[in-house]
Amino acid sequence: MVARGGRLSGDQVNQPLAIRAELIRKIWGTTALPSGTPAVTASATPLTLVNTPAGVDKFTSTISTIENYGYHHKLSPAPSKLALLIQGHEATFPPNGIEATCDSLLGDSVDVLLYGMPGRSGNQGNSDHDQYANWSDFKLFVEPMIEGVNQLAGSYSSIYAIGISGGAWTCHVLAAIDPRIDISFPVAGALPTGRRDGGSVGDYEQILLTGWRDYDRLFELAALETGRRQRQILNTNDTC
Repeated sequence: MVARGGRLSGDQVNQPLAIRAELIRKIWGTTALPSGTPAVTASATPLTLVNTPAGVDKFTSTISTIENYGYHHKLSPAPSKLALLIQGHEATFPPNGIEATCDSLLGDSVDVLLYGMPGRSGNQGNSDHDQYANWSDFKLFVEPMIEGVNQLAGSYSSIYAIGISGGAWTCHVLAAIDPRIDISFPVAGALPTGRRDGGSVGDYEQILLTGWRDYDRLFELAALETGRRQRQILNTNDTC
């Protein structure tokens, strides 16, 4: 599924923009995205990579006293493209598609900013996401990435977001609220509720969202502005 921006009339654009502002207000109590930046320290990658970066910085974002971490993999010379790479509901960063994707991006001269979900992949917070029952809890899922983009946006001409499973859900929300994400690639992510093929309806944060607006509204926002796109990679008969 591919969504493309830049083809809507003024009235068609204004309504989604109002939905974006409403979603941001629900999460942060204001229509402006957070302006904070993470604490940055030199680190090592948590992945085993073939394409070794020239350096890795650890980004620490403290959201509601809870620390969440990102890992900025930097190439030399510095490329013009950055990809946010978001892990799903894994306890650690395992040797799975995330490593291969990070390796491939680095090999294609794309810097990588790696994230995990709250309470997973070394982050603080509750690993049982059914405990996140309020709109304000959404900030734990997306504010670290927004802070990372705040830190790095001036250094890159293009910013992508890639997520798998729960990370794909994060990718959907992030691309919907932050137009600095040029192209997003949610893998095994969200479907509108009427198109789900049985199985689970998601963690509480996902149920809370669909009780407000269905996912097709987020898909539209991810490709609203001219030049922005979202390519969704979905698994046939996925019950998760």
